[in-house]
Amino acid sequence: MFLLIQCGRALRELGHNDAAREALKEALRPRSRPAELRQLAYLERGKTYLAEAKKGMARKDFERVLAENSAFPGLDELLDATR
Repeated sequence: MFLLIQCGRALRELGHNDAAREALKEALRPRSRPAELRQLAYLERGKTYLAEAKKGMARKDFERVLAENSAFPGLDELLDATR
């Protein structure tokens, strides 16, 4: 799962947002993954949505992280970016 998250991040940074979302979607597919990795995947997918100017979708992913872990580093700034 961590490798898929890193792959998604790298693809986003290269400008391949569709491929990044697909990698992150695959990382999030099994629900039995550790909470910390699942939160990181939602955070990275939210950043990908921001890169695509899809603020509503990004906010939705960031709020999922907020519901599980309100102390996630950098989450407040990312939520502010969706406004």
